[in-house]
Amino acid sequence: MTDVVLSAHAELEYEDAYDWYHRRSPRAAARFERAAHVAIRMIADAPEAFPFYEEPFRYRPLKRFPYLLVYRIRANDVQIVAVAHASRRPGYWKNRES
Repeated sequence: MTDVVLSAHAELEYEDAYDWYHRRSPRAAARFERAAHVAIRMIADAPEAFPFYEEPFRYRPLKRFPYLLVYRIRANDVQIVAVAHASRRPGYWKNRES
């Protein structure tokens, strides 16, 4: 299992999405949180199993939510660079260094 870390940008995006769901429904927020954790575990178990968005970035969609975990494989870990809404501003995160 590979270590998975969230960049500061990705953490803020995750928190914003979680808060948005929580304001509408705590149950929806809990489901969003579970979907994100499942996706992170899947990435940790097999980081090369998911498709490229644009090299070196890969992505894993969240089940039942319109979000993608966009990540890159680094020497010692996997870094999630964005928790991106699937239909908003495609590729806005491409220039993120960390």
